[in-house]
Amino acid sequence: MNEIEHALLHELREWREQSKRQHKELMSNFTDLTDALSAVSDATTKGFTDLNTEIAAVVAALGTSSGTGATDAQLAAVTVKLNALGATISNGINAAIGQLVAAVAAIPTVPTAPVIVNQPQPPTIPAGGTETMTVSATGGGLAFQWFQGSAPDTSVPILGATNASFTTPPLTTTTSYWVRVTNALGSVDSSTVTVTVTA
Repeated sequence: MNEIEHALLHELREWREQSKRQHKELMSNFTDLTDALSAVSDATTKGFTDLNTEIAAVVAALGTSSGTGATDAQLAAVTVKLNALGATISNGINAAIGQLVAAVAAIPTVPTAPVIVNQPQPPTIPAGGTETMTVSATGGGLAFQWFQGSAPDTSVPILGATNASFTTPPLTTTTSYWVRVTNALGSVDSSTVTVTVTA
């Protein structure tokens, strides 16, 4: 097993352990969410009970023989209860939604085999110049290795060229490069990029 394969195997094991931990945390988050929703329900029920009491008092006052109707204090009390009820429901639901969002965000993404979405582009440079080439890929847990020559010839790996971008040394002759993108689920090769050197 070479160094890259060993690193990828280690990363896959780490991902599995992380998935187990995040799944446990996710279950805990859903438990917290259930508790929060129960608290919202309890607060809402109590709020409606208090509100009904105040409304009943207003209705009773409106039905008195004196015809004086509800007092300003009674109407103010209903308004206060309505505002408090609205704040209780809003705050409780917002807190519950926040917990749900956190729980969803904690779900680990499932890795997929790498896919190149943007190939490095073939440039033209003057003699003695350098060029930086970049590949874009999806898949998660990606490793890169650039090679000199034409894909898929791996006989000339470039030491230290293990990032998505690679800068050539100063070139005096036209030279070709390509990159292999790898993760725990597979690999994909870029097209061959020919750096044309002009006199």
